[in-house]
Amino acid sequence: MSNNTETPKLSEREQLLRQLDETEAQIARLTEELARRRQATKTADAAPVIETVDNELSAVETTQKSVTTPAPEEIAPEATPVAEPEEFAPIEETPTEVTDDSAETSDAEQPRRRKSAWVAIVCLIAVLALMCGAAYLAYRQYIYMKSVPHYYTLTDTTLPPSGLLHRQATPLPYGSELLMHEYGDTWTKVTIGKKWYLPCYVSTAMILDSGDFRRLDSIWGDDLSKSIITTARCRRALLNYFKENDLSTDWKVYSRDTAETTNTTFFQRVVTPDSKLLDFAVIIENKKDTARRCLLFSFDTKEHPCLVFDMPAPQDGYIRLVTNQGGAYTVLYDNDTAPATLPADTSATSPATSSVGSVEVDALRQNVKQDARSSNPEFQYITF
Repeated sequence: MSNNTETPKLSEREQLLRQLDETEAQIARLTEELARRRQATKTADAAPVIETVDNELSAVETTQKSVTTPAPEEIAPEATPVAEPEEFAPIEETPTEVTDDSAETSDAEQPRRRKSAWVAIVCLIAVLALMCGAAYLAYRQYIYMKSVPHYYTLTDTTLPPSGLLHRQATPLPYGSELLMHEYGDTWTKVTIGKKWYLPCYVSTAMILDSGDFRRLDSIWGDDLSKSIITTARCRRALLNYFKENDLSTDWKVYSRDTAETTNTTFFQRVVTPDSKLLDFAVIIENKKDTARRCLLFSFDTKEHPCLVFDMPAPQDGYIRLVTNQGGAYTVLYDNDTAPATLPADTSATSPATSSVGSVEVDALRQNVKQDARSSNPEFQYITF
């Protein structure tokens, strides 16, 4: 092929015809290439190559259709020389490797899918196991709390340090719920409320079962009485008196402010002047018929209560003083009421009546001394 400088000037018509011939030759080459590639690639992976060649062939055919022969009158007398078109580079035949990518992908994903399924199953089993374990523990705690005896603190007390779980003393207010594990004469193994997993020890003298606690709690007519009668021995004395005499819940203890010099309670050594513990006098009142009775309790060295006397009390007035004159007990009130005296040879009958009978005071004092030396843990009452 000669250069453009050596080629004579051609008319525009001749140039168009020449361009058309070259386009047809190019179409023939592309057609042969397409047929050869179709024969070499018969799988689904050859589709992109065939599509590419089809697109190229369509583009060339479009170019051929757009080339039309101009009319004779439209051809200019003198045509402008047109540069010779560039030759197309030969298409290199690249061998196409036929692979089944979809099959390989599915084979590679199967192990991962199986692994994911096993992981999901294991997680589900673990969650179900945790839920079953939590439900079992909750049910066990519920059954345990219903089966074990429930005890309550008799008064404000303190748990001593015990073990690693209770390194410091723990205060327990009046009425704290305790679950009893092991009952002992001195110390009882309990757990506090719903903390059944934290056992500790509390003094046996400071706890009551549920029935006794409800009975004791019904004795208080007001919060002042509860705040004045704070010792466990005085509360046990009242509780056992109410239980022994089977008093109704209408009988209660009412008090007034501690700033007053007189009250319904009185703490002083009356029976035995050299006793280590104060005696306890109290007025109980029936809220229905306003009947009142005065009680005096004495305690031995082990704090076991003894009822010294039980006598009627006036409908109003508070205890000013309780005296013991040679075995004759006298209660002085602050409302100028005549002193209530229990002579040395008289005694009060059951609290259900209001009469006064005779008593041997020397025998009373002898019984109190014997009770002080007694080791019987049961409560002893001397009713006159």
